[in-house]
Amino acid sequence: MGRACYRLQHLYRTYPPEYFLHENCLYELTRPWHVHVDPYCHYVPAYCIGLSLGDARRLPDIVEVGLDLEDYPILRALCTSLGELYRFAVENYGYRPRPQGYVSKCHLCLDIRLHLVLESPREFRELQPRTFYEVVSQELRELGLL
Repeated sequence: MGRACYRLQHLYRTYPPEYFLHENCLYELTRPWHVHVDPYCHYVPAYCIGLSLGDARRLPDIVEVGLDLEDYPILRALCTSLGELYRFAVENYGYRPRPQGYVSKCHLCLDIRLHLVLESPREFRELQPRTFYEVVSQELRELGLL
């Protein structure tokens, strides 16, 4: 789900992005029983490192009031389908799929998010911390995987 999908890709069958575009991440983003808080106090759903639902110190607001998805276009897309995220990135930010394909929907999502953080001038408040994306991209470049 994180760097492992790149590093261990050679062990798994890969698929083109179209294989995953019908899937969404609503379950992973909303399940209350497995979440993380990163060192920057970002409330991270499930295993989705680098994807923040907000400041964990404001957890009651996040859980009870919720998020206005108009302010979180990446989260909004992921709640609908990976196809929405994919089209958003391709049409607005020049994302191009990896010729090698993807081992999972999480691999596709992370690849798109890496592109959005590192290649677009826009900052997305849900794509935090930026340091995560910088470290991952540096490591993958050093390994020739990005």
